[in-house]
Amino acid sequence: MATMYKLRPIIRHGDVLDRSSECMYEMKNIHRNGHTRQDCRIVSNVTEQVINFLKSPLPEVKALETRQEKILVQLAELKEQVLNLCDVLKKNEKASGLPKVKREPLNIDLVLNVNPESPSYSLLALGKLWSDVDFRIEPFTHSSVKGRIPPGFERRRGCGDTIVNISLIWKQVNNTEIVLSGLHGYNILGEVNLLRYLARRLDNYDSLSPEEIMKIDRILDLSHQLAYEKSPKKKMTIIGLLEKDFGASLWFSGQKSPGIADAAVWSALKQSSLVSTPSNLCQWFSKCSQTFQN
Repeated sequence: MATMYKLRPIIRHGDVLDRSSECMYEMKNIHRNGHTRQDCRIVSNVTEQVINFLKSPLPEVKALETRQEKILVQLAELKEQVLNLCDVLKKNEKASGLPKVKREPLNIDLVLNVNPESPSYSLLALGKLWSDVDFRIEPFTHSSVKGRIPPGFERRRGCGDTIVNISLIWKQVNNTEIVLSGLHGYNILGEVNLLRYLARRLDNYDSLSPEEIMKIDRILDLSHQLAYEKSPKKKMTIIGLLEKDFGASLWFSGQKSPGIADAAVWSALKQSSLVSTPSNLCQWFSKCSQTFQN
């Protein structure tokens, strides 16, 4: 069979490429193992330059290191000054009573069911404990109450951006009941728990040391026992424990101004109507009465 056309082969395997005439650039053979002596000399020179640089850095780098060391020294001095300032502020806060912080304005609504036979006298002290809070007390009488309502709990208002609305309902209950809007069907029981709740909402109570919190909680618990204990002998035992906690302080709070512990013990003693009380507590009780009821 005759062929009409004859095609030239595209690739000729037998040809030898003359690189000198047909290649513009010559590249290294990537399939070749090892390095040339020239490559080793280049790597050695670069390594030597890096080592020399690390041994004797440039003047600019040396100046930067010196400046950084000065900054670190200044930061250490500044940190020490801040710590000293914090210690001074803490001492001033302890000397002036419970720490006062600028709080965000709040609006708190409470309903209190209180038995007129054992009134929560600590309500009279709220305006003295938190003078910058507007405690608005509105008294009401439940149909279960037939006797006389104790005096001193009339409608009152204070002043402040934070407002605590208290609906005081005189009612025949076994214990003071605190009704919160968020707890549907569940009440907080106990006058001392009202003080705990207000302290956590209005003060930085949880920022106190564990020892201080434990001391306040112990005094509040003893106050609750004293208010509801029937045995005069056991009442005197509780007062003896309170006298130990009082010590030589001006207030149960241990500060220069009264706290929730003072309000709780004062209220419990007023409800107990004891015949004999230790002399140091008698003076403290009179001071509480003048402070909280005026």
